[in-house]
Amino acid sequence: MKETTENMKNIVGHFVNLARAYEIALLGDFSLQIVFKKDYTSGFEDYKVIKEFYQKVKFSHKGDLLVEIDKPQLNDGIRYEDIEKIHQRVEAARKNKKPEQFKNDACNVLLQTAANRLTFSIEQNDKTIEVAKVISQLDGSSTIEPPHIAEAIQYQIPFYLNDEFCNAENATVNFGSGISIALHDLEQEYIKKAIEHLQKRLV
Repeated sequence: MKETTENMKNIVGHFVNLARAYEIALLGDFSLQIVFKKDYTSGFEDYKVIKEFYQKVKFSHKGDLLVEIDKPQLNDGIRYEDIEKIHQRVEAARKNKKPEQFKNDACNVLLQTAANRLTFSIEQNDKTIEVAKVISQLDGSSTIEPPHIAEAIQYQIPFYLNDEFCNAENATVNFGSGISIALHDLEQEYIKKAIEHLQKRLV
């Protein structure tokens, strides 16, 4: 069976979470970081298609919004909105005033709890608030509400810290948050040298 890339005709539908992140990034001028699990073997090829499709935003190996994609279940019988509808919503939202205030104390509690449990840096905490403002603007809300905070938090969660994952933009396989190996280095000799280097550091 051929890889998914040849049949990916409905990017918005295949990666619904990415479509939402794209909408937020487009309105807020944020960059996107795309990651996926190692068993998504066509991930790097599909990423090229994704970047070509979503040309209006910047993709980075360390983006403002972290988005995990999964291998899509291809089914052309299921259709979703096209990208033009997303663009129309974003243009309409530009007319909305961006909220600056939390609606209630629940927003502060939610943000503080997430920051403590996920050990957010000051930068991540500030970015979460900025993203929440844009989500609120998309909703046409006059204040930042708890659901806006909750959605913004998910784009900062370092879910991969204790796992193996692929960073799409710089074509690397990462082991936790500290070890990154480029695809062209994924040969036994290079892996052995990396292990030897780490063993020396642990002595």
